[in-house]
Amino acid sequence: MSSDESTSRVRRGNLWDTPAPREGEDVDRVVQHRGVTIEQIVSGVVDVPLDFDQHFDEWVTVVEGAAVLRVGGEDTSMAPGRWLFLPRNTPHRLVSVDPGTRWLAVMIE
Repeated sequence: MSSDESTSRVRRGNLWDTPAPREGEDVDRVVQHRGVTIEQIVSGVVDVPLDFDQHFDEWVTVVEGAAVLRVGGEDTSMAPGRWLFLPRNTPHRLVSVDPGTRWLAVMIE
């Protein structure tokens, strides 16, 4: 492989370039490679709980801000550095989130 081919796969970005939306959540796919997807999620005002039940395994962490996730009837406070691993088909709910909260999520097919 030539050096041009190897560097053409290198991608760069800055997580802080994505502003928080006024309402809801914005999702930015950072990388998708070999069955793994990494997304940045930036939360705005979320007035009602959001329910999720995904067909993939997910590891999620808060980079900035705070939120509460409910999994199996148990609330987990999420703050910077806290993370959860959610096996596929695990129902979970975003109960509350501070506007401006930044998440990193890794989805594994």
